[in-house]
Amino acid sequence: MNGTKKIFTVFLIIQLIALSACSREPSPYDYDYPKDVTPRFCFENYKAFDPNIRYTECYEFVSTRKRTEKVLGMASIEYSAIKDVDDLSFVVCYKTIHWFGENRWIYVLRRNDCDIEPIMDYTPSQIELCTYDDLMGSDASKIDVVEDPESYYRYAENTFSDPILTIDSPEAIAEIMAVAQCPTMMTTERSSREDEVYPSSYSLKKVSWQEKPVYVKITFAECAGLVWVGELLTDDEGRAYMERSAYVHGSEEGQKEANLLVSNDFAGQFMKSWGYPPGEHMDAILSGLTTGE
Repeated sequence: MNGTKKIFTVFLIIQLIALSACSREPSPYDYDYPKDVTPRFCFENYKAFDPNIRYTECYEFVSTRKRTEKVLGMASIEYSAIKDVDDLSFVVCYKTIHWFGENRWIYVLRRNDCDIEPIMDYTPSQIELCTYDDLMGSDASKIDVVEDPESYYRYAENTFSDPILTIDSPEAIAEIMAVAQCPTMMTTERSSREDEVYPSSYSLKKVSWQEKPVYVKITFAECAGLVWVGELLTDDEGRAYMERSAYVHGSEEGQKEANLLVSNDFAGQFMKSWGYPPGEHMDAILSGLTTGE
């Protein structure tokens, strides 16, 4: 009899645990990934493509936060689907390296069989100036998904301010788009030519609003999950510049065959940023912004 009671008790506990699990509120960041989209699949089929692209909101890691690959035994890489990108043509990569502390990087990656360049192929729905705390790249160490998941899943909400102003001048929009549509990848030869014509973004002054850096943010009609951002800069004479970054490769062949997989930490490739002068209409907007007019 005692044995029967024990079996019944164990069965009851199992049932209660199962019911408890079923009754839990599902995470708002749940995502039903296709079975073939595993961490390994993402690792082998995605690469970086445009340093100025950011994401607005994403979902939980593929395969429920399972660690994927090890880079020199010190790093882990995870992937998340992006809001409004149902075909997974773009994903977020969350990379952690345990080297002299814990360092994190976040990138938006594009699937290898996708050739969409959002800044070229999508329709800008709105162009705004806003402040922005860039938590991608090396500053991603400020994001800890375990301690502060909202900063990762709801990225735009936690990094962009409300718009300072919306750009509605057709001439200013044309100036902005001319900079934004500069190449996202270039050879070292093209990079050297850019150096001769345009200043490094690091040699210019940041434009600030309430002590925070001001960025141009472009949203797209076709995809709410991706945005393009470029920092607003100025020189000593008050002329406006916009930051545009690109991945640089050693040769035309290197650019053609470039595979910016996070597995090799972008070996043989690097990112450079320049300040491009949009033109007189953005000069006027910048002047009004800095003088408060």
